[in-house]
Amino acid sequence: MKQATRSRTLARYSQFFPCQLLSPAGSQYWHGFWVEQCQTTDFETPTVAYTNHFIAIQLSGTTTVSYTPSYSLESYTASSSQQGILPQGVPHKGLVKGNSTWIAIHLDHEFMAHTVHEVVNGERLQILTQIPLHDPLIWEVGNRLAQGIDPQSQFGHLYAESLASTLAIHLIQNYSAEQPNIRNYKGGLSDLKLKQIINYIQAHLDQEIRLVDLAELSGMSRYYFSRLFRKSMGLTPYQYVIHLRVERAKSMLKGNRQMAIAEIALACGFTHQSHLNKVFLRLTGVTPRAYRQG
Repeated sequence: MKQATRSRTLARYSQFFPCQLLSPAGSQYWHGFWVEQCQTTDFETPTVAYTNHFIAIQLSGTTTVSYTPSYSLESYTASSSQQGILPQGVPHKGLVKGNSTWIAIHLDHEFMAHTVHEVVNGERLQILTQIPLHDPLIWEVGNRLAQGIDPQSQFGHLYAESLASTLAIHLIQNYSAEQPNIRNYKGGLSDLKLKQIINYIQAHLDQEIRLVDLAELSGMSRYYFSRLFRKSMGLTPYQYVIHLRVERAKSMLKGNRQMAIAEIALACGFTHQSHLNKVFLRLTGVTPRAYRQG
């Protein structure tokens, strides 16, 4: 009888592998998931297993990954623009040839299961190993998440969590053992729930607003809350929050002319003045300074 592969457990790609983090911040943790951007060179790893679900997006170079389903070794090679999915707890080892650049995304199992907990049993949820893979949605969402690593990034937790939830649903629907049937509801949120959500957003507009908190307030999963909110408001939760923040900024720019624009940015929930400038210009066609002077 073959012995099970002994493996070291890791929470993140960069905890063990000799990779040079490309971005100024290197990696970013949000509620339930990590995102890293790495550059690696020739090396071979010992056998390891992640404590979460690992999605690798190869930007350049080639990597050969060997993993051990049912203790039988299988090897696949991923090249530029391809992706790979290694589920939680799957022992594997890697062989990197030449210079390779990666986006590494780690989704906690609990985050995955709670994304649509109405139809997904976390104890039964089984994500399947997929290497190599060419999935346009994984490529697009992964690259957008990687933009959030930069400290000067324009988006915060709410946008990143929305992207990660989209990725989680995509994995559950397409790369899980059971692939549950996720229903679509025709209506939106009830008037009472919608009022509660809007009041909460308005009261916390100058603070970090998380999708998980809005979903819990509504008594729904992140997936169903996001869909029903959009049906009710015509905007995603992130778009609605940004809209309210810009409207508050407009009011403060005109009503508090002595207040610095940088202070207004923080008071409206933007991460910094540059964040306010870019969003304000995109939505109104003018900069905050020009709006104040107009």
